[in-house]
Amino acid sequence: MARPSVCVAMPVRNCEATIEPAIRSILGQTYPHWFLLLLDDGSTDRTVALARRYSIDERVQILVDGRSLGITARLNQAIASGASAKYFARMDGDDISYPERLERQVTTLEADPRIDVLGASILVFGPSGEGLGWRPGPPTHEEICARPNSGFKMAHPSWCGRRAWFERYGYDKRAFGCEDQDLLRRAWRESRFSNLPEILLGYREHGIRLAATLRTRTNTVCSVARTEGGWMRSVTLRSGFEQTVKSIAEVAAWIPGKDEMVLRRRRHPLRYADRVRWAEIWRLNRG
Repeated sequence: MARPSVCVAMPVRNCEATIEPAIRSILGQTYPHWFLLLLDDGSTDRTVALARRYSIDERVQILVDGRSLGITARLNQAIASGASAKYFARMDGDDISYPERLERQVTTLEADPRIDVLGASILVFGPSGEGLGWRPGPPTHEEICARPNSGFKMAHPSWCGRRAWFERYGYDKRAFGCEDQDLLRRAWRESRFSNLPEILLGYREHGIRLAATLRTRTNTVCSVARTEGGWMRSVTLRSGFEQTVKSIAEVAAWIPGKDEMVLRRRRHPLRYADRVRWAEIWRLNRG
């Protein structure tokens, strides 16, 4: 019996400094039945040229149309283009998947057909590959969805789920910057989410980008209003208050050198074994 295939969606725009390690980390997966859809969103740098170095592997498919449509359009394009796959995985052009990521996720999804989307814990690293900390992913649907209008505890670049589920719900272009959280918010009552406890992805942290962060927080409140029935609902008002408080903290942290204080509170100190493992993976993929 053929093993199920995984469509790995990687929307990219101007990722020339990080794209090669990201692609290498997929090429190095212990689970071989995947294909990578790299969707360029109008890059003006060498992203596409660098990516094409890896298209000698027929599993690497690069889609280029010269347009800038936005990440939600590209993700929906990937869902439609990956129709031959049973599973759909997210991947950003600046992160690094651990070699066993897809194998662990496919094995878990095959063993438990109730799970729609499966994430994992992530290691946070800096510009030079230095491990900064880690963020655990709670294992149960109830823990992940404990405060749905404040956020779902699933790191989006670590997702792997059933493609039919992604096709059913899709991405909403109105939720720019919070598109993954919006997707979970619209689906959580009818779905089942889970996280694997082990670290399976290295997440590159760039610091607080104030304009993008404030836009994301505004769009998050809009998403809550759409899913909960209006702006004057109590859950929407609470979400607006929470996002405002977070925005004030991030504006204060925008003072040069202060944003690291905010980011440090969002991650756990690295354990020795995880630091050693990450050093090995970084050496393997950085080229």
